[in-house]
Amino acid sequence: MLAMKLKDIITALIVLLLLFLVILYEYKESIKQIPTSAAKENKESLFDGVTSNELSRLIENKHKFILIDVRTISEFNKGHISGAISIPFSQIKSKISQYNKKDSIILYCESGPWSRVAYNDLKKLGFDNVRILINGIVGWKWEIKGTLTSGD
Repeated sequence: MLAMKLKDIITALIVLLLLFLVILYEYKESIKQIPTSAAKENKESLFDGVTSNELSRLIENKHKFILIDVRTISEFNKGHISGAISIPFSQIKSKISQYNKKDSIILYCESGPWSRVAYNDLKKLGFDNVRILINGIVGWKWEIKGTLTSGD
């Protein structure tokens, strides 16, 4: 009887340990997906990012770049960062050809995942100077209280 309970406890501990290891592995892999503005310094980073504050300064200082909102057109029309153009994620590969591969491009979506995919697509197409807005339009609204434009 005692041996049976001990066996059950050991089995439960092994299952918990395996579960912990899986969670730890997934967490480690997800960290690699977080964009950073210091991508060149961090070899683990897969994305070159720009913070909301950095984007705000670029806009204020009238730096030349293309700001692309990769959300749907209806999301774009509900509110977007002033000066952004709408190229929905589903159309990015076909519509990006109108731009020079050397252009400075900043992508954003709601919170980051679609702009990360678009970033990878543009890199594969040979666009060298691409960054994403870290935390997307959500970060823009909350981090700097950035205003949105509707129906631009």
